[in-house]
This record gives sequence, C-alpha cells and structure tokens, in this order.
Amino acid sequence: MSSAGSNRGRRIAAGLSVCIVAPFAGPGGAATAPSTAAPSTPLCAIQGPGQVSPLAGEDVTTSGIVTAVDRSGVWIQHPGCDGDAATSDGLFTFRGTGQVGYRVEVSGEVAEFFGLTQVVADETAVTGQEPAPPPTGVDPAAASDPGYYETLEGMNVALERGQTYVGTNTFGETFVVPGMTEDRARRTDDAPQVLALDDALLGAEPVHAFAFDTVEGAVGPLSFSFENYKLLVTEQPAGTLSVATWNLLNVFDEIDDGGPATPEPSQAEQARKRGKIVRGIVDQLRAPAVIAVQEVEKLALLQAVAAETDRYAASRGRVTRYRAVLLEGNDERGIDVGFLLDEERVAVGDVRQLGADTGSTGACQDGPDGNLVYDRPPLAVDVRPVGAPPTARVTVVANHFKSKFGGTPANDFFEDCRVEQAQLLRDNVRGLPQVALLGDFNAFRDSRILAALGAGGYADTVDAIPADRRFSFVFQGRVQFLDHLVVSPALRGRVEAVDSSKLDSDTPFPRFENDPTTGFSTSDHDPLISYLRLPATHS
Repeated sequence: MSSAGSNRGRRIAAGLSVCIVAPFAGPGGAATAPSTAAPSTPLCAIQGPGQVSPLAGEDVTTSGIVTAVDRSGVWIQHPGCDGDAATSDGLFTFRGTGQVGYRVEVSGEVAEFFGLTQVVADETAVTGQEPAPPPTGVDPAAASDPGYYETLEGMNVALERGQTYVGTNTFGETFVVPGMTEDRARRTDDAPQVLALDDALLGAEPVHAFAFDTVEGAVGPLSFSFENYKLLVTEQPAGTLSVATWNLLNVFDEIDDGGPATPEPSQAEQARKRGKIVRGIVDQLRAPAVIAVQEVEKLALLQAVAAETDRYAASRGRVTRYRAVLLEGNDERGIDVGFLLDEERVAVGDVRQLGADTGSTGACQDGPDGNLVYDRPPLAVDVRPVGAPPTARVTVVANHFKSKFGGTPANDFFEDCRVEQAQLLRDNVRGLPQVALLGDFNAFRDSRILAALGAGGYADTVDAIPADRRFSFVFQGRVQFLDHLVVSPALRGRVEAVDSSKLDSDTPFPRFENDPTTGFSTSDHDPLISYLRLPATHS
C-alpha cells in the first residue's frame, strides 16, 4: 500500500470476474446443428497472417473451445491450430453462444468489425466438453513489434506484469505497458506496446489503478476496438475483493415504531431514497462485492435495496446477486448496521454480532437498562471470493460507533464511550487472521478511538486516499473523517487501492436530494471503497 503522498510503486491485481453464460443448448439440449454444406475452416485460416482476414465476406463453419462469454457473443480458441506463431488461434463469434470449457461449432460470415476479425454466427452447436486452453503469455519484448498483438487477437492471453502510466479511465480501461517502465506513453510514441485492460465483460471487477501502479496476473481474451488492443479481464491468479462502507442516512419505513425523532417517509419517499442508493452503488461505486451499511431501520428495507440493485445492475449490463444481512441492535431510534453481499462473487459464512450484550464499565450507557457498551453492536460476516480457498477468508465487520450528537464537552462528546467500544471490538476479533473493520466510527483520524485500534496492530487505510479526496464528512465547511476502513496486520500488505467516492460532500445537496436518477446527495457521508488482494483462487 502506497503512502498518501505518492502512488508510485503500488502493486494492484487486475479484477476477478464472474463469467456469465449466455443462453445456449448444451449437451442434452436441443442444439441446432450448423449446416454441413460448407467444410470446416480452421480458426487460424480465418485469422490469417495479417490484420484483415483473407476470408472476409465468406461464409464458413469453424469450431473451437469457449474461453470467455461476452455480452454479444463468445470467444473461442483452437489450441495449436496450425503451429504458426504468425496466425492467431482465437476468434470472437458475434451472436455465438456457449459456456466456458465447451467445444462449439459455429457457422456464419467472416467480418471485420472496426479491425476485429469475427464470425457473425447464424448457427451454433455444442459438440463436447473440453478444458479451456491455458492463456498465452504476453511477451514484453515482442510487444514493441507493430504486428505482435495481431498474432494473439481473439486468444486467451495473460499479462504477467505491466505498469500503468495513467489512472483507470471513465470507460473502465486501464492502459499498461507490458514489463516495467517509469515513463509516460506519449502521443508521438509507438503505439503497439500499449495494451488496455478492460472490464467490459459481464460481471468483470474493475481494476481501479493509479498512474505507475504495477498490474499483475491479468488473464482474458485479446480484443481490438477504438484503435487499441484490449485484454478483456476474466480471471487472475489472485482474488480481488472489493469492500465498501456507506452510512446511508435514515433509511426508515412509514411505520411509527415509537422511537424518538424517527422519520416516517411515505412509500414514494422510500422509493426515491432507494433509487438513489441503488444508483450510487452501481453507477458510482461499480457494485462492490461487500458493502457495509449504517442507519438502516429494518432488514426488509435493506432487502428491497438488494433486489432493486440487482435489477438496476442488470439493466446496466452487470450481474449481481446481493444478499441483505442485518441483525437488530439496541439503538433507541431503531437504526442498525448491515451488509449487502454479492453472492455472485463472495461465499458468505458465519454471521454474528460482536459484544451485543456486553456491559459497560460506565463510559457507555446504552441498551434497555442503560448499561451496555453498544447501542449498535458490530456485525461480523466471514466472506471469501467464490472459488477461493479457505485461506482467502476475510472477516468483515460493520460498525457504527456512539454518535457525537448529544454528548458534552466534559465527556468529549462520548469519546470515552467510543474508546471502550474500540477496545471491545479489538478484543472480539483478536485471533482472527484477516479482518477488515469498516463503517462510521464517529471518530477523527487522530482520535483516541483509532489509536485504540492501532494498539492491536490494525492500520487505517484512509491514509492512502489521494489528498484531494482524503475525507468522508463535512461539518461547518471543514472536511474530516468519521468513516474508516481499518485492516488487521495480515491484510495490511494486501490493500491494493482505497478511495473516498465524492457522492455527497462535493455535490450541491438541494439540487440532487430529490432526484432518484442519481446517487449524488443520498447521504451526509461519502462512501469508502477498498480493494483487497487475497490468496490465490483454485484453478
């Protein structure tokens, strides 16, 4: 993890994606066999030795193993097609269908789509099941040859290591130079060495790189569009877990449950708020795998957010399957902490509250009898990326510590209580190997609360946020942190990137507050998001 003052030398893993399968008729299904009138044409003959296919405009029948599924077709490969390194063994089949690891036969017309050789599939049939071929490594030395990438077009390739020279752009593209360099790529430089990592495939996890990051282990089909060769990331040897926290500010229903100062929004107001939360999650945060939330009254409200997020994500070309998790606490207003967990990307284990019934030494006065440490007990969940080994398990803990509101200067606005809460939290997670404590700690970065957590070897990752965004809350015009993402010693070296999304603090609140089409001005807290690189997934 880099220091806040410099992003050079950081190491970031390309995103782990979930491969989404397009509809197809597999073994035992009613597949339509391609026409047998035309003889089968090898993939490599369709690609040919040049940038343009020698068979462009002709109808062909060809076959290969599906290596990746795209929104509009599938990528197929014929390993060792002709043994000629000058001709690619891979191909994109537009409108083709299939599942990774199945051999398919495709019939259609060969076409050049803005420089990408493809077959426009009229018919596809599954002919068997076969392991996808291992990726071909990108050779940094050969990448300087203008024709090198064309020999890999359509194939499943792997970038062992590359360096970014600009940050990930608004289209989800991360431009890298294979190997290592310390300079920018300029307009007048030779272009072929530059390669883009792209999260365009369904379910792909964004890379989120800064300039001069080192990217390792990106794997996927090599495409071509907008005058650039692009590695469409599908997998990598190490799992990347995206973790976020967001205080959602007063998510209540219309029922009066008797709590003090609780809003009772109409169903229309609830729908508007829910729409804003959903758009913030998908459009701005790019649908993190794990989202800790604060200030949600009931599980049903969070379940509604999860369901709408899945629907909206689908409309934007992403596939998510969020599960809402929330356990009731002791807060007099009824607000609780919870999680949204995307089960497309994470396996969910044990869910439990920490210290819910622990009595206070006197600094805290919460609970029905006024003697408990927590009004909103921390909520812990064990998660790991789907397909990852047990060593990739992370315990994520959602927190919402005692509010500063209502405290007195003599009690440092409940500072003593929050210190006791931090100490108990630290004790309750002691012995767990990989832990991320996240949420609204109602504590400044230089507070005794963060010092208490640090005494247990934990590190606050917000120091790595770029300086111009290094805050999560604004009070009386002054920027500050109340929200934090704190990691255990075992995770300190696995934090690849962390940021504060300026959904709320930098936008004109009255302008966007009632606009359900945007995530801006949803809350009074900015969300935090971090990317954790975990031990290798199973092959």
